[in-house]
Amino acid sequence: MFVADPLYGPFSVPDGITSLLAAPEVQRLREVRLINTSTPNLAALSDVRRYAHTLGVLALGLRLAPRLRQEHTKEDVETFLAAVVLHDVGSPAFAHLFEYILKSTGGWTHESMLVHIIEGDYRPESIYHQVYHGQGLRLKAILETMQIDPKSVVDMVMGVGPLGRLVAGSVDLDNIDNVYRMSVSLGFQPDIGAATSLAQGLFPDETTLGVSQSALKHLHLWRKWRRKAYEILAFDEPTLQSQAMLTECFTAAIDAGLLGEEHWSLTDEDILKYLAGMRPKVKGVSSIVQRFFVGDFFSTVFVGWYRQPMGDVDLRAPEPRAELRARLEERLRIPCVPYVFYDRGTFEKRLSLRIIGRDGWVPEEIGQTSVSTLAGVFTSRRHVKPVRWMQEKAIEVLEEFGLAPDRRSPIPSKRGVYEIAGQAELPF
Repeated sequence: MFVADPLYGPFSVPDGITSLLAAPEVQRLREVRLINTSTPNLAALSDVRRYAHTLGVLALGLRLAPRLRQEHTKEDVETFLAAVVLHDVGSPAFAHLFEYILKSTGGWTHESMLVHIIEGDYRPESIYHQVYHGQGLRLKAILETMQIDPKSVVDMVMGVGPLGRLVAGSVDLDNIDNVYRMSVSLGFQPDIGAATSLAQGLFPDETTLGVSQSALKHLHLWRKWRRKAYEILAFDEPTLQSQAMLTECFTAAIDAGLLGEEHWSLTDEDILKYLAGMRPKVKGVSSIVQRFFVGDFFSTVFVGWYRQPMGDVDLRAPEPRAELRARLEERLRIPCVPYVFYDRGTFEKRLSLRIIGRDGWVPEEIGQTSVSTLAGVFTSRRHVKPVRWMQEKAIEVLEEFGLAPDRRSPIPSKRGVYEIAGQAELPF
């Protein structure tokens, strides 16, 4: 199979891996976005799908494969490449946004879902569940043909073992491609050669991740682009507005018993159509989806970035979120939709590494794990301009839910994030 990737260029995929890529469970990722929403202003990134990301991670994995075959068995390397292809198979529609809600209500994760997808035990139809355009599950049969143990694949996707660290570790092929693919789509111009050099400089063992001395500069570049990409994505106002709208729809449908874990296999467009057809079963959901389709997003009342972790209550969970919403509407006297995002390592991670040089290796700690909370308040009313008294009321309510005003930080400006050497600001 020939693949043309915009980041890494053309490459060939071995026959066995090609059969995995052709499985409907993997092909479904062509209709699941890399990010959690779709907005008119981040159009290029909104159009990137998880299948393209999977191919990118595979490109990095294939470049590592010759070296890995010298250090591991042939079977282990083939299992590793299968894990690379399947690492996102369990991602639901709009990925982490829907997943966060399912996790807050029942502990669901896309990684733990993989074993059930392979075994086909999550639905009564078993392997005959039409997971994508009328196609049943095929992964288990393909893995058996390739003589690859499904459990070993799942273990690697969960980060177990040295090769698992390359799939799900503190620095792995998944988040290397994720950062560089997002950065390019956001209009940054990173050196893609740094991504491949970093991947080739990773040396995992049973306990830690090793990074070659020569790859250390590429690690720091990856950290830089990671922060920049998420500082744009996390604080972009239309992105927050659209995520608040989707969260409102998902939560209302779950509360009505019409949406749950059994709907994980719906694609982005499938779930929007499903939600749009809920009228009159769930009041307001259909109209919100129609507005989402055309970019008619909710108005922003307040957005605050708090340098503190999630407290005793997860404000994304349906009941606390409903209580927060009710109190906001009581104080602000307008319809309110809260949206809360918890950052634990989104912007930066503390990395415990082995730096490998000619004379051996030395342990090194790099960076700090970012911990913060982003809280937004939005309204379905159009053209609402956030005035000071409304923002003050929103801050008061959020304080009652544990978000301290004195822990607020300034939100990074887009001009600052997109700074070009020799020019303080882009001419917007």
